[in-house]
Amino acid sequence: MVDRSPAVVVASDDPLLLEELVRHLEDVPRWSLVGSARTAPDLRDLVAMHRPDAALVSPGLLDLLDAGNWATSGVRLVVVAPDEKPHVLRRSLDLGASAFVLWPGERTLL
Repeated sequence: MVDRSPAVVVASDDPLLLEELVRHLEDVPRWSLVGSARTAPDLRDLVAMHRPDAALVSPGLLDLLDAGNWATSGVRLVVVAPDEKPHVLRRSLDLGASAFVLWPGERTLL
């Protein structure tokens, strides 16, 4: 049996953060980056098309995601944020996030 790298998509409305995440994930051999998005609709399309294991999403897109649809997607949500703002943490919990990573301070956790 061949082990496969977990497939991941990244999404951020911040182009600089998106570029940093993509560059970082391309250097992490245990992840297989299958796509990136700058909007919530593009993220939904990527998830539907690739059925990734995880999605790394910045806070700017969290309010645009539907909690019910996200919970049934089977995709682990990892929120990547520069700080721990209470409303972002609450929304992350509402969406059932599997992890919350401070960027760039905790990027090695990915």
